[in-house]
Amino acid sequence: MLQNFSVRRFFRLVRRQGAERYLFEVLLSFALSVSLTRFYLSVTGYPQLGGGEMHIAHALWGGLLLFIAALLPLLLSNRRVYGTSAIIAGIGVGLFIDEVGKFITKTNNYFYPAAAPIVYTFFILALLIFLRYKRPPHLDYHAELCRALEDVHEFLHHPFGKKHREALEKRLANIAENLESGAHARLALQMPEFVRAGERPVPIVRSTWHQRVLNRISHWMTTGREKVFLIMGLALLGIIALKNPVKLLLARWISPSNIIEKILSISIGRHIETTVSLEMANVRVILELMVGTIFLVSVMLLLLRKNKTGVLLAFTGLFIYFTSANILVFYFEQFSTIIMVAIQFVVLLGLIDYQHRISPIRQT
Repeated sequence: MLQNFSVRRFFRLVRRQGAERYLFEVLLSFALSVSLTRFYLSVTGYPQLGGGEMHIAHALWGGLLLFIAALLPLLLSNRRVYGTSAIIAGIGVGLFIDEVGKFITKTNNYFYPAAAPIVYTFFILALLIFLRYKRPPHLDYHAELCRALEDVHEFLHHPFGKKHREALEKRLANIAENLESGAHARLALQMPEFVRAGERPVPIVRSTWHQRVLNRISHWMTTGREKVFLIMGLALLGIIALKNPVKLLLARWISPSNIIEKILSISIGRHIETTVSLEMANVRVILELMVGTIFLVSVMLLLLRKNKTGVLLAFTGLFIYFTSANILVFYFEQFSTIIMVAIQFVVLLGLIDYQHRISPIRQT
């Protein structure tokens, strides 16, 4: 009985149409908000907005944006509002959580070392939710009807093209055939007639510049080219992950003034010395050695055309990196680690797309 229990069914929860896209917009705007805020403040010398005893922290602006993001879908019914709300919410939560160091210390220490790992942990939670919703929704024809009705609702505002209308009609017919409820099935059967009757001229909408760029990249990025970029990305991640273990290994044989030591000691921005917590530093080196080795082995497997094994191993390395190693790296390297996480995120999306391309079972 417990095996058949589903929280979604119990509470009648229905996954929204396009949920994964809205989550991605929240995730991306959140990451960019924190990154650009930290970069701007470091370049401008951390200016303060206000005068005298007043200081208007950017956490307040984040709260204001979160309030706006919450209001928009409550006040407006257009589907495009969801995307706008997602972006505003991502920016708002980024501005708010960037000042977490002030909230967890008695001295309101913006530069508290643990702040960066906390911000990163929230990013990971958002990433896990995104990966969960990136998978196809659970097959439930009642939920499918709800999502199809969202399309019909959007059709009232904006006319669909021929292909979009035909796809919606086919979708509704499939739902009607499989619904157990007769009333819901009749509704699904009547909707295509409404869609056909409501045919209107479709306005010519020119694609934006970034849509044109993405379309060109999509046409140019063949499976073979994507594999090459994945190999390069995984190799880069592996080499960078092994930097500290190699530095520790060579410490006995090279002097601090040696050029190799200087290269291995390169760091960007603010960082915490390993002497602050040798135990955490040692765990970090062990994890970096592990994931660095995993990435390089996955590169070798991909080069040997053992694609499935190589991709699975690469996913394992990224999982260890995202869930444990990066937390320690953020503690010692602070927000300069954002560049590395951005590379990891791009590689992760590339792996997901490449795995879909080489999978023998393709979704229609």
